[in-house]
Amino acid sequence: MGAENVGGAQTAYGLVVGSSPHVQPEVFTLMDWRHPDAESSNAGAPGSKSGAHATFFYGACFTDGSTLVEETSLYARPPHDIDDLRRRLAARLGSDFTDTARAVERVHIPMGRSLPARTTRVVGFGAAAGYVHPVTGYSVAGSLRAAPRVASAIAAALQCGQRGADLSQSAWQAVWPDSLVRTRAWHEAGLAALVRLPSAMIGDFFDEFFSLPTEMWAGYLRIDTPPEQVRAAMLGLFTRAGWSLRIRLASAPGGLLRALVAR
Repeated sequence: MGAENVGGAQTAYGLVVGSSPHVQPEVFTLMDWRHPDAESSNAGAPGSKSGAHATFFYGACFTDGSTLVEETSLYARPPHDIDDLRRRLAARLGSDFTDTARAVERVHIPMGRSLPARTTRVVGFGAAAGYVHPVTGYSVAGSLRAAPRVASAIAAALQCGQRGADLSQSAWQAVWPDSLVRTRAWHEAGLAALVRLPSAMIGDFFDEFFSLPTEMWAGYLRIDTPPEQVRAAMLGLFTRAGWSLRIRLASAPGGLLRALVAR
């Protein structure tokens, strides 16, 4: 049911600019999957390969009046070329504002990789422990939420006199409790299904995803949501989807549909 350990990545190209008509004040744009060239009269920007792989626009205004605009490839194997993301962002905005931007952001987040072995003496945490969400690439919030749990487990183990391998095992169990390993398996199954959708269906997929009740889709975006809630969100999306999308999801490798229905 898990994704292959193949070393794909999320990539993005972003600019911090003074303002942008594409981002309204106090409006956070998470995933705008519209075709980049459709956003601008600069359709067909030189070198653009916008039809090959779906990417999305991300925008946010900051309290100092600046605005982040970013073109993101959610996941690709091999990773999507950042220079092409720059071209797509320019096509979406109508011009390339790199030279006048306050800051330039180039993002490369390894994704789709297996969890580290939980038997080593050196205990990983955060991204080093696989806390990067397999579908979204998010990691910071999950790491912050996990820190008190892991610290408490280590302190308790030390008080009980644990040292060496026993202490490491207790720490690993707090880093990745068995329930969250099952959550991870569901997330990896979701990634395996998502990456096999044709680009034309990606927007439909996320339209259905974000039409779920907020607590369902928000829970799916966390690495520490109980596995039964992640499964419920995935099953809810499947039952809401149109037939063409359902057929694609049902044909995902690993028996995703059977797993969703059976558990």
